[in-house]
Amino acid sequence: MKTKLSFIALALLLLPLPLAACSADSHEGSDAAADGRETCPPKPKFACLDAKSPPSYANDIVPIIHDRCAPCHFPGGVSVKKDDFSTYDGVDNAGTSILNQLSECKMPPILGDAEYGIEAGTVPELSAEQLATFVEWLECRAPNN
Repeated sequence: MKTKLSFIALALLLLPLPLAACSADSHEGSDAAADGRETCPPKPKFACLDAKSPPSYANDIVPIIHDRCAPCHFPGGVSVKKDDFSTYDGVDNAGTSILNQLSECKMPPILGDAEYGIEAGTVPELSAEQLATFVEWLECRAPNN
């Protein structure tokens, strides 16, 4: 999984799409003002190659997951059968999907998700800092640190 994640991060680097902000083009059929989402994750920069250490799963990522991914991706949640984020292994196994979903501004589903009965405006978006932290951690091969 970690090797696949590196290839996904590299592919995202090479995409001609602007990942710095969501716009009407980022959400087909949506209007940017109605979207309410100000930012998408920054374009991958392979920050883990920098001298600083990557974000900590326990200290940086778990609070984001509890704050923005629960209760949908935890036991009893509407999306837990697809992706269970209650453990490191669950998050690690979904790493490529998470990176894709964040990069495409699909998660969290602030525009709603009819398949799961989630109404628009009921799910809070990630802050720019949370997005950057999560993407950096994923780029760094999602260490269990």
